[in-house]
Amino acid sequence: MKTFKQYLTESNKYEATAVFEKEVQEQLPNGGSVRFEPYGENYLEIEDITANSPGRGWGTKAMKIITSLADDNHINLMALPRGKPGTGTHDRLAEFYERFGFEDAGDGAYHRESQAPFAMAPEGIDTNGDNLYHVTLSRYVPKIRKLGLVPMGSDSNWTTGDGKRYGNGEVYAFQTLKDAVNWASDWDWSLTSSWGSGKISIVVFKRDSEEWESDDNDTLSQSGKQKPWLKRMNTVNPSEIVDVIPLSQDLVVDTLRG
Repeated sequence: MKTFKQYLTESNKYEATAVFEKEVQEQLPNGGSVRFEPYGENYLEIEDITANSPGRGWGTKAMKIITSLADDNHINLMALPRGKPGTGTHDRLAEFYERFGFEDAGDGAYHRESQAPFAMAPEGIDTNGDNLYHVTLSRYVPKIRKLGLVPMGSDSNWTTGDGKRYGNGEVYAFQTLKDAVNWASDWDWSLTSSWGSGKISIVVFKRDSEEWESDDNDTLSQSGKQKPWLKRMNTVNPSEIVDVIPLSQDLVVDTLRG
């Protein structure tokens, strides 16, 4: 039988989902069931998670298995808590999902980005010039996947010492993975005093035919760069996004060492 990744490579999302669901079911303890549906690009929706006897910890055990297997396969998860916000059922489910790293995507859905570390660029990602790299807070990733990289689309990741926005809200990009990881690791350290906290991600996207200009807003930070940093005022469409890489300690060490 083919693996989840083989089916996904063939763009057969329903077969890939069936394989993943089977893997989860095989590891689940007796006492309930789960069901998944494909959702968007490299997402699976938790369509149903039901314990036969609620309140005995089966759901917690099941979610640990689901999130662990999702990370192993670099799968992002989505869940829609039942009921209306502000009601007991909805709010209990929302709190349950948040315990496992899901975040409110703002449209009623809760998203969880894969937290699997990459020791190198994921297979299929070209690091030789056809892709560009944007560094962002991981909490913005669900919105970026939905809307793309939009100028002035969120609070700026690029600020001066007094907290003011650099430039005019352009989309910023690096031409090499090493430059992106270097900047991302500095940012992660400034926020958390660590690398691989899960708070920083790198959005990999295709270089299109539209022009970029050199970014000269922060020349001091660009010392040691491999190639000029870039910026532009046009949106990077969601269809151009190749992958999102959570910053990990292994990625930092392997990339900066290489």
